[in-house]
Amino acid sequence: MDQETRKKIFSAIQAEINVDPQTIDPDQDIRKNAVLDSMQFIALLARLEIALDVELPVSLLEAATLNQFLKGIDDVLGAAGKKTG
Repeated sequence: MDQETRKKIFSAIQAEINVDPQTIDPDQDIRKNAVLDSMQFIALLARLEIALDVELPVSLLEAATLNQFLKGIDDVLGAAGKKTG
């Protein structure tokens, strides 16, 4: 994933849940680590769809960690032919 895409994702996380993504342990439970409930997660996906101009699958809600979430987004972007690094 390129830096620009990562920056967009982290900016959306910051804006949606008011948590600095740099403080989230990428290998721990994202819901507990970021105090993220299911409605916030859905709102985050919607915000990311707009920011990244791509439709994200609801299956991303199953991501347990930030790393899994980022990989899922990267996979979608790659399949959509969007630039990733």
